[in-house]
Amino acid sequence: MRTRRRLTALLGVLALAAACGGGSGSTGLIDSEGATIDHVRQTGTCAESGGADFCATNSPNATAPGGQRASVVLTTPKPVATPTPVSTGGESTSSPRATPAATASSGSIPTVSPTPVPTVRVLVEGFGPDAACAVASRANGSDDPWRTAPLADLAEGGPTTFQLTSPVPEPAELVLLCFAPAPATLPFELPALSDSNPTVVFVLPDE
Repeated sequence: MRTRRRLTALLGVLALAAACGGGSGSTGLIDSEGATIDHVRQTGTCAESGGADFCATNSPNATAPGGQRASVVLTTPKPVATPTPVSTGGESTSSPRATPAATASSGSIPTVSPTPVPTVRVLVEGFGPDAACAVASRANGSDDPWRTAPLADLAEGGPTTFQLTSPVPEPAELVLLCFAPAPATLPFELPALSDSNPTVVFVLPDE
């Protein structure tokens, strides 16, 4: 009986030690790409998540371990549908200053102008000639898969124009995946950015 009690007590101690040991490795911090993106954007620095380096843009304190940095120069405005007069017969009398009544009497119908491809211009520095980058996006604050745009070689001595994914979610979370050397292809969707093994993930600022 005494031996059985000792064995039961020993098993209880071992179970308690295992539980404490498992908890000691947890820091209570959320280690996720979303948290890392928020952190580097708010602090203007770089951080690591999933084996990938994440860096803010437009910040003097955001230089990747390999010396790479990026600054957003310009984004294209969101496309807006504008009415375009289309004559349905006879001579059109519509003009840029035509009133609604005049437009209706002329038989014009509203049409949508061709939608420009949304782009972002980013000055990416610190890479060699074998590097390329691509924009990835998803709905802001979501855990949706990331959708990727085409890879683009970096321009020499100036900013590079990168195509955004289409359609761009609203509101959008945008990052720039950069690779050195560039991969032959990039998956259309990524459950996690680190799955593509990027050299640096540049977090584009909120608009």
